[in-house]
Amino acid sequence: MEVDVACNGPVSSTAVEIAERMSVSSAASQGSSADKQKTPSEMDSNQQSPTPPRTASGAVVFSRRTPNNVPEPHDAETMRSAMPQHFEFCTMDKLALDDLDATLAQRFLPVLQTREGSDSDTSVPTVPEAAAGAGGDSAPGAVGARPITATPVTRRTSIRLQLRDEFIINLHKIISGVKRTREQLSTRFFLELPELPLLEASSDDQQQLSALAEDRQLLAVIEETLATWQQDMARNLDGMINRQKPSSNGCMAELDLWREKYSELSSLVEQFKLPTVMKMVRLLEMVDSSVIQGFHMQVDDVHRCYREAYDNVRFLATLERHFRTVRSHPSLSVVADALPQVMDSLRMVWILSRHYNRDHRMAPLMERLAWELVTRVRSAISIKSLFRQPPRKVQELAASAVRLLSRWRESYLATRAEIETSGRGARWEFDRRRLFDDTDHMAIICKDLQHVAVVLEEFNNILCPDLRAVTSDPHRMDDVKQRVKNLVVPFEAVAFDIFSTRLHHMWQGVMDRFGTEVLRIESEAKKFLDESFRALRSSEAAFDVVRKFEHVKSRQSINNELRRKYSDILNQYKREVDEVAKMFDENKDDPPLHKNHPAVSGAIHWERLLFLKIKRNIVKFLKCPAMMDTEMGQAAKAHYLTVGRRMKAYEDQLYASWRERIDHMLPQLLRKTVLAETGRSPCKSALRGATPSSRTSPFSVNVPYELLEIIADSKHLEVLGFHLPELARNVALQEDRYRRHSVNLAAMIDRFNGVLGCMTDPEMELLKEDVRSVERILRPATKRINWSALSVGDFCTKCNSAIGVFESLVHQEFFSCVELRRAHDIERLARKYQSIGPQLIKVEGLVVHTNTGRNPRLYKYYSHWERQCFVACTNLILLNLRQFLTRLNGDTPLFLVNMLLATPDVVVSPLTNDIYKMIMNSVRDCIESTKHFVRWQRGSCLECPPIKMGDNSNDAFVYSFFQDISCDPRVIDLVLEIQNTVQNLLARVQKSIQLWRRYRNLWKYDKQQTCEKFVSRQPSLVAWDDKFLFYKHILEDVNTTAAQMDAQSIRLRVDDLTSAVKGHIQGWIDVLGELLHAIAKEDLNNLCELFEDKHYDLSRAPATQEDIKFLLATIADVQAMSLDVELKMVQIKEQYRMLSVHGVPVPEAEVETHTGINRLWDELLLRAKGEVSDFHVQIAEFRARYDSEGPGTVGDQFDLGEQKMKSYEEELETLVERQQELVQSERLFDLDITAYPELNTIQKDMAGMRLIYDIYLAQKEAREKLAQTLWANLNAQALTDDIETYIRQFKKLPKDVRQLTVGKNLEENMKQFKASVPLFVDLKNEAIRDRHWRELMKKTGKEFEMDPETFTLANLFAMELSNYSDVISDIVGGAIKELGIETGVKDVAEQWDAMRFTVLPYTKDGEERGFVLTAVDEVLLALDDSTMNLQSMSGSRFVGPFLPQIQTWEKTLSVIAEVLEIWLVVQRKWIYLEAIYLSPDIRSQLPEESRKFDAINSTYRKIMNEAHRVPIIKTACLVPNRLLDLETVSQGLEKCQKSLSDYLDAKRNAFPRFFFISDDELLSILGNSDPQCIQEHIIKMFDNILSLRMVKNADDDLVVSAMHSAEAEVMEFREAQASEYTLG
Repeated sequence: MEVDVACNGPVSSTAVEIAERMSVSSAASQGSSADKQKTPSEMDSNQQSPTPPRTASGAVVFSRRTPNNVPEPHDAETMRSAMPQHFEFCTMDKLALDDLDATLAQRFLPVLQTREGSDSDTSVPTVPEAAAGAGGDSAPGAVGARPITATPVTRRTSIRLQLRDEFIINLHKIISGVKRTREQLSTRFFLELPELPLLEASSDDQQQLSALAEDRQLLAVIEETLATWQQDMARNLDGMINRQKPSSNGCMAELDLWREKYSELSSLVEQFKLPTVMKMVRLLEMVDSSVIQGFHMQVDDVHRCYREAYDNVRFLATLERHFRTVRSHPSLSVVADALPQVMDSLRMVWILSRHYNRDHRMAPLMERLAWELVTRVRSAISIKSLFRQPPRKVQELAASAVRLLSRWRESYLATRAEIETSGRGARWEFDRRRLFDDTDHMAIICKDLQHVAVVLEEFNNILCPDLRAVTSDPHRMDDVKQRVKNLVVPFEAVAFDIFSTRLHHMWQGVMDRFGTEVLRIESEAKKFLDESFRALRSSEAAFDVVRKFEHVKSRQSINNELRRKYSDILNQYKREVDEVAKMFDENKDDPPLHKNHPAVSGAIHWERLLFLKIKRNIVKFLKCPAMMDTEMGQAAKAHYLTVGRRMKAYEDQLYASWRERIDHMLPQLLRKTVLAETGRSPCKSALRGATPSSRTSPFSVNVPYELLEIIADSKHLEVLGFHLPELARNVALQEDRYRRHSVNLAAMIDRFNGVLGCMTDPEMELLKEDVRSVERILRPATKRINWSALSVGDFCTKCNSAIGVFESLVHQEFFSCVELRRAHDIERLARKYQSIGPQLIKVEGLVVHTNTGRNPRLYKYYSHWERQCFVACTNLILLNLRQFLTRLNGDTPLFLVNMLLATPDVVVSPLTNDIYKMIMNSVRDCIESTKHFVRWQRGSCLECPPIKMGDNSNDAFVYSFFQDISCDPRVIDLVLEIQNTVQNLLARVQKSIQLWRRYRNLWKYDKQQTCEKFVSRQPSLVAWDDKFLFYKHILEDVNTTAAQMDAQSIRLRVDDLTSAVKGHIQGWIDVLGELLHAIAKEDLNNLCELFEDKHYDLSRAPATQEDIKFLLATIADVQAMSLDVELKMVQIKEQYRMLSVHGVPVPEAEVETHTGINRLWDELLLRAKGEVSDFHVQIAEFRARYDSEGPGTVGDQFDLGEQKMKSYEEELETLVERQQELVQSERLFDLDITAYPELNTIQKDMAGMRLIYDIYLAQKEAREKLAQTLWANLNAQALTDDIETYIRQFKKLPKDVRQLTVGKNLEENMKQFKASVPLFVDLKNEAIRDRHWRELMKKTGKEFEMDPETFTLANLFAMELSNYSDVISDIVGGAIKELGIETGVKDVAEQWDAMRFTVLPYTKDGEERGFVLTAVDEVLLALDDSTMNLQSMSGSRFVGPFLPQIQTWEKTLSVIAEVLEIWLVVQRKWIYLEAIYLSPDIRSQLPEESRKFDAINSTYRKIMNEAHRVPIIKTACLVPNRLLDLETVSQGLEKCQKSLSDYLDAKRNAFPRFFFISDDELLSILGNSDPQCIQEHIIKMFDNILSLRMVKNADDDLVVSAMHSAEAEVMEFREAQASEYTLG
């Protein structure tokens, strides 16, 4: 079974050769291995496949497993064993291939392309055009369709897109391969073999074939089969020859066409080599069947076409890489760079190829290349979306397209010149119009687009934000910018192909309108600049704009206009200086200060800002001598200096007065004490019944505000460059110390007040001495510690320590209870311990009858009980410490701690350090309680007495269990563990504090100042609402916080802290609400005042003309401000709604006012509105009649429309006069001119309508004149020019005019007439004959006489030929085809009437033996061409009138082909046998055959003499019986050849060594009587014997005496041999 190969991966040339060895069609190897295919001659010599072919029903699919090259197998065994390691393969029938094609093309490919679109938001490129290179051409719009993206692409995204694109390309290749395989399976021609078992079973033996030749039935079947094959092959070849043009455009289509032909023909050629086919042919040759000759001719035609297809594929494959680059590469610049290489490759193909070295082959290929370039540019430049890219990108793209199209012409001309210079190959004389018309026109269009992009970029550069900053009318600038943007709208809205040469006039119209609009925009921009610079907002910004545009690429005329604006800038600068001077004079006594700026430095800073405002500008101006050297520039400079000197004097005065003041005040401020005493004692307050919350200390911080102000002034003045006094500088350097002391002192007093505030009256009474102790420590700061003292920090530390002790004393309730309980228990245990001694003395009395307590006999007894007591005390301490540790780690609260807001931080009361000290003091007290258990004296039960520590000391040391228990490691470990636990607990407390510190901004910043700063930024209502919601969310978070929280054994109470934070939050909301309320109230009052003023103005009764003017002006004002007022009302309502939502109180009067503001506005509008003018009603009625009954509603009845046009023009003129009267009245009273847009619209529409009817009247008049022209005098060009003139005039009309119904009808009418002009030209064609005119009258039903004297164009106009364009096209086309056939038949006749043989004398050994024909390759080629042309003409449907002539010539050429073929065979045999049979030796040995040869030689020489006399091929080949005579000569020569072969075989049988030499060598030996002639052949007949030594003996006979080897060895014979015996 013959199969096809479809590849799903790269296939090497080795794989292709393997497929060929397996008798698999090589159609799938048309890719990279096309250059490595075997030549036709090599294919002819291949071994034939033993498998008979049947109709192909499937394909074998190969897929390579390994990425490396596949090694070439050396034999079939190696191939079968090694190839499965490198390839996977399977078989697929046609249905499976159909399913695979549908799955890949309709499922996988759309999914990938859809995913590709979603990823291109990245403006990644698409690659269907690149993938289409695997086979077939892509659609024109597919090339370069990758979108440009404004989003940046990451490296990871780029790699992913690249992999996806590569996958899509490979998928397209697979789809193309599958498609090509399906087409080959469905269209390839197969030789259908009949069932011939006898023939298949036979071998190639001559005897078996001779026996089969006797079977007449078998021969009949074979003849019928070959005749069928011949017909099928002829039909397929005709279809293939007629399929000269690829089905699609593009260069790759040409290569695919030849590959398809090569695939089909190679399959057919392979089938000729099948053993069964070859046996069938040999059988018919043996019986000399009449069918075999025609079959051979058809096979020769197949081989000829096969060689042509092979040669074309081989050369075109060298261009494939370039063709793919041209079609698929995304960059136009790369394609342009590749064009010279493409042209060089085409030049090599032109020089080397045997078929693509002619114009009819190369010219279409060049046209396809031009089409590829045109398609690339079309796809890259889409006018609909081109200008959506930045102008710079458009310029680059258009420049790349221009370069590509220009390089195309340059490369062609350079290659053509190189061909002419080298002289190799024919000149390139292709039709340049077909090659370059479209590309040159596209280059012009691309240059226009590049110019448009340049203009857009120039306008964008000039209309930049810098220019907007200086203009006083930004809305007008926006209008100009919008007009610039609208420049591209006509390009995006074009409804025609901009690259069409036929529509170039339409494109030129678009460009003309673009140029006109550009000039208008330039004029508007210059006018706008004039007005803007006359009302500048900033001279500095204007100067920067002018200077900037001196170096920016923009419109030259606008740049020139900007350079003339220096005078306007100087005038504006003078106004700015005057404004600054006025502001300075008005505010210098009470200048506006920045927040946190002191008075003196703030005023100087304000003055410096004003001065800098005018100084910055003049400094820039001085860098431009062209402006400052003028008179205006010098005046502006002088004005600046005057104002600057006044400001400098003001600054010096302020500094002098400030310095004088601080020299007097600063020493006094430094002598102030840090605290002031208020005189209210908390103890006295408690006695008077004051509440705890109102109880405070009698001290307050004496904050040095004036000192801080002087410090701030000093710092600012030093920054401003002033020299400070030494004392002021020193004080300023200590600002941080003063502020730190102020904060520390305030925190210390607040802490003391906080402790006092949480004490009850009993506690106050109890601890009043402690309070007075703290007060005594604080009081020195009110008398002797001032702000210049260095001990303020130490004083704060000492006071904080005393307050901490006092605070710990106040907050130690838990530990007081513990201490009391411990003291009670220890006292009880101590008494029991002290009673143990007396008890032991009693035991002593009972045992040893002594009561000393020191009896030695009870020593161990005393020690035992003392140890028991020690162990009990130790266990008691360990148990207490363990239980205390357990309670600390437990979740049951032991201590209550308050969290308080002590600005600026959140603290706990008591402090964490105090908590730590209390707990550890309690642990220490627990261990020290063992001091109550006094140790006994050694060897007794008596307590140790106290020991004095010194002579003068009252302290005594007592030995107790404490010294031993405190050193117990277990006790130490427990204490350390308690210490770590306490630290962890306090860390958790700190975390709780940190959670509350996230709200510190609520109390850290000043509410009023922060909110005023927020208001100064003029926030939107959304920002206001966000602020309120921000504080509301914080309030919600605080409200959700529990009143207390536990940190294991410590309970934190946060209700006081929560209340404080809520107070701060509400404070922020209140401040924001007050500020928003003030803004809303001001806006509401302003709007109400405006309404009242306008109501009053409208209520005034007009008494004079001026009153009327004022009333009308008020009405105009009300109407003009309606939009602003409505927006303002919406804003005010939203402000009050926000105040209500967030709970900000608003007075009832304001609520009533803002709710009724809409009613006030509605009343104002009603009073301002007037009645609609009757004139507006009249215009509306006229418009309605014009739209429904006017000249635009007549369809194609243009004459009726012209009448209506005149009537409506007269009525419109009356309305315009009425409008002018109304305008004059308004001008009389200086009122705003009323606009009548509907009337203007009607005027514009009727003006456009008049243009349409003017064109109609003009072309109607011209057509009536042309109708009188005779048919014989037809000037088609004049007709075309006239109608083109009117069409161009119509195209120049505005687009809205052309879109009118009448305009469309007129355009259609003119286009129909224009379409009929080519029909006139066609009917004037020289191919038109009388039969064609008769056919035209028959098909159109129009009868007329073609009398040149009477037939005019009016008759043709009346025929309305445009309705019969198809009929005329068919008739004219048929006539042209018939003319072509007639010319073709004539050319064939002329060619063969003049075609001659080249007959030359044939000489042998200097003797003339007759004549021979030289090479007839050109004759055979001409014969093939003529035959193909005749076959093509005979297959045409227009061959009717010339069919007999064509059939006659086909027969003639067929006879000539047969005669030439047999003639060349006879000549080749005659040349070979003539030299042999004329040899005397051969004639003597073959006398009978020599006589036969002499007769044949005589006949052949006669034929050749006749050909020499008359060398015309047609005459020589058509001589009667010429073919029969040559066949007879051929058969005779064949018999002579056979007789000669039999003679030589007999000699070889006699001497077998002759089998080692050829027939010619043997004949040279046999035909020569000299024995020496064998010397040159001896080495071939005998192994390694180079020669024989031949000498003459005594009898003068030649004998052989020795032989020589190739190594120069000599072997002497014992006995010389006679030469005649040696020769045998």
